[in-house]
Amino acid sequence: MPKAILILIVICFGKFAGFSQVRITLSVSRLPEIQAGEKLFVAGSFNAWNPQDIAYQLSNQDNSFKVTISVPPNTKIDFKFTRGSWASVECSAYGSDLPNRTIPALTSDTLVSCEIMGWKDQWIPGLAMHTASKQVKFIDTAFTITELKRQHLISLYLPKQYDLSSERYPVIYMLDGQNLFDAYGTFAGEWEVDETLDSLLEKGIPGAIIVAIYTGRQRMCEYSPFVFKYCEKPEAAALLHFITQSLKPYIDGHYRTKKEKESTGIAGSSLGGLFAYYAWLNKPEVFGNAGIFSPSFWIGTAELEQQTDKLAYLQNGKAFFYMGEKEDGDDLGKMKSIADRFAKNSKAKVNRIIDPNGAHNETYWKKWFAEFYLWISKIR
Repeated sequence: MPKAILILIVICFGKFAGFSQVRITLSVSRLPEIQAGEKLFVAGSFNAWNPQDIAYQLSNQDNSFKVTISVPPNTKIDFKFTRGSWASVECSAYGSDLPNRTIPALTSDTLVSCEIMGWKDQWIPGLAMHTASKQVKFIDTAFTITELKRQHLISLYLPKQYDLSSERYPVIYMLDGQNLFDAYGTFAGEWEVDETLDSLLEKGIPGAIIVAIYTGRQRMCEYSPFVFKYCEKPEAAALLHFITQSLKPYIDGHYRTKKEKESTGIAGSSLGGLFAYYAWLNKPEVFGNAGIFSPSFWIGTAELEQQTDKLAYLQNGKAFFYMGEKEDGDDLGKMKSIADRFAKNSKAKVNRIIDPNGAHNETYWKKWFAEFYLWISKIR
């Protein structure tokens, strides 16, 4: 009898283990020359896009570099190869940015062969073109998040007629500033925020000032209010304090802004979308509008729901939620749930967009930026 029971347990466990995870092995057999001792990594939707995650370092096996990713069945993944940072991410043979690699939802173990054609930090800069308009400039001041002892670059978009009038403008603070205006140096393309606003201005749509907050290697912790697998010490509170107590006063003091909450917005995508929602929820006296693109609500979902229930009634502004149906289904469900939960508990106006063709990348955030802007500008 004991022997029969043992066999039954082993069989059941084996069946469960076989279906609990799908193993996707990436094999890179062709890549540009790398220095001796350099390490290769894969970053993607399965590890919060950490470009230097030791758990996803490729090993040299039989004249190719390999790494195995384990995910639940029917899970689509997006990814890119790096040499340890986004500055050394893969690119085309001509130095141009590449869209995310994608593997569709699978139900069985799979081997995927890959080729890397170039590294972003090794191509000749002269082959690339800066795409930022003349309305964009860096602020020549060192901005330090005091609590973190960390500096951030800040760039600014001013409407074309800014220097020709005494008009005051609404302001939108945006995360991942390095991806907003200039394709040069981005790893996944830009939002074309400057070109979009220039175009809208030509159609008679009122302009705005965009404050672009660049990120760094600590992005996952800076944008997260909650502890999760890749961040043991969340820093979102410190970043929010910096924006509201240091950056905004500087911008309001040096530029012709409309300072009231109704004219102040915050926007971001992915982890930046999570931070934008957190900031909008926790600082309703500062931010009246929010652009929440493909938010990473899988981080601290329970805590986020609690904050929404507790704080939503304080906000009476406007929120634009966006996600694509081709993004992770669980993420989409969480965004719908949080947006609906917020709408139920708040007097704020909520616009929830689900793009049937949308994916988790700058191409679709760029596509929907104009709609977000028109929504918070009361044009829509």
